[in-house]
Amino acid sequence: MNKKTLIILASFVLGFCAVAAAWFIWLRPEPVEGSQTGGDAITTEVTPTPATGDQTPAATPTPVPGQKTVTVIVEIDGEATTRTYATTEGFLLGLLESQNRVTVEGGMITAVDGRAADWAGNQEWWCLQVDGEDALVGASQIVLEEGKAYSLILKVGY
Repeated sequence: MNKKTLIILASFVLGFCAVAAAWFIWLRPEPVEGSQTGGDAITTEVTPTPATGDQTPAATPTPVPGQKTVTVIVEIDGEATTRTYATTEGFLLGLLESQNRVTVEGGMITAVDGRAADWAGNQEWWCLQVDGEDALVGASQIVLEEGKAYSLILKVGY
């Protein structure tokens, strides 16, 4: 290689390194207050309370003890089965397991009423809903509340 080509190549490599370093510095996560390493940290969501406006951590709902009446809807291939339960269970998964309605593997519902979701073959999965809205947590964290409807819907695809 001649000297001119070598200088151009070295300039290109140095320029690329400078741009990469600037990009890394610009996009790096900001340090989190109280963390020693910065970067991603676990945070607690803070919401204003309606009565006082104070900032308090959002809490996971705690089941209310006592009996409650709830509806469980299972929908498979467009056909729905509805059952109403009077229960003292606190969470949806507890109710479903006490009634032998689900199979759970690795913390996930894999079958309902004997119908297993075929994820590998058909990309089937069980969608959980509370009063018609998709659940944001799993069945083990869905608190049962008086009069609510809990749906398990076999879905295909994602």
